[in-house]
Amino acid sequence: MWTAANSSHGYGRFNAGGGHIVLAHRFAYETKIGPIPEGLTLDHLCRNTVCVNPQHLEPVTQRENVLRGRSPAAIAARATHCPRGHPYDEENTIWA
Repeated sequence: MWTAANSSHGYGRFNAGGGHIVLAHRFAYETKIGPIPEGLTLDHLCRNTVCVNPQHLEPVTQRENVLRGRSPAAIAARATHCPRGHPYDEENTIWA
């Protein structure tokens, strides 16, 4: 777990000199695993943003990272049934 400074979004960070701020989880991944593939971002599989264990990080698209999260949009995207238990399917869905 990163125990030094955190960003406003809860990610570990540090000053690499010259005012260059580095996110600790990205530094750990790139140091131990290698470069983060172009167009991908790191997903914390453990859901803990201060974790810097490279084994807990997976390069994914930004969309995949958001959909795996806990935001209202991510939760809604994973929903398969309405609050009353009806399945979201073609037969039960009215498109406005």
